[in-house]
Amino acid sequence: MFKKVLGLRHWNNNVVKIPPPAAESGANASDVVVDTPEPYERILCQKILMGISTIDIIRNAIIKSCEQLNIEKERINELNEQNDKARSSLKSLVEFITEIGTTSSDIGCRMGDLNTSLTQINACIKEIQKIANQTNLIAINSAIEAARVGDA
Repeated sequence: MFKKVLGLRHWNNNVVKIPPPAAESGANASDVVVDTPEPYERILCQKILMGISTIDIIRNAIIKSCEQLNIEKERINELNEQNDKARSSLKSLVEFITEIGTTSSDIGCRMGDLNTSLTQINACIKEIQKIANQTNLIAINSAIEAARVGDA
């Protein structure tokens, strides 16, 4: 577009015709018709055309920036949604781990109780074994006494 502005070299009359602003009519800076032979008017027209061209470039850059900002806004919204989902999952995971810890603690207490019970059972078994050994000794003694009585 800048080349178009610099390429305007036809100046026939002393009239400068500038259409409505580019934003209103959809026209570009190159659509401005300038016809004048005077050097200062020619320079003035060139500067006006350059200004219009610059404004058009700035407008296009702003539009492009707005489009990019909207795209980034959508990306940020998507990331926020993913972040919320991750936060929810993490919260559920923490609750699950806490529940596992509580269950594990309960199991530890029950294992301690079971260990105590097994120790008591072992002590009882040892006592029963002592009684069984004594019963065996008594049975052997009775057999020996019975054999003596039978011999006599």
